Amino acid sequence: MDEEVIYYYSTEDEAQIVIQFEIESSSVLEIGEQINQINSEAYMNGYGWGAFIEYYFGKHHPELMKGMIVDPEAGCFFAEYDNSDENEEKAKSVVQIIQELLKDEKKLFAIIRKEGNLIPWE
Repeated sequence: MDEEVIYYYSTEDEAQIVIQFEIESSSVLEIGEQINQINSEAYMNGYGWGAFIEYYFGKHHPELMKGMIVDPEAGCFFAEYDNSDENEEKAKSVVQIIQELLKDEKKLFAIIRKEGNLIPWE
């Protein structure tokens, strides 16, 4: 995946660190369609990705969920942390883990096959 589809930044007032996941890019849309073929309840708009991210990180990386505020939208996924050095490291980790899952589609699809029925899809 060559395009940057997930990244983080500080708000203008630097009060928050925002993670932004562009799910309407062609590569992410293709992955979302394949996820939907694996699990028909998984409609991978921003809310679907939000459900997956909250479930996956809650189960596999709960330390990264502490202090995270999730804000999915129809065409994008956002999450926020209060701005601190510790939370910036968390944001970097979240971005890196999602990038790795997007690059390793087999692993992502295996998670959906194995755990997809446990995810509270919107």
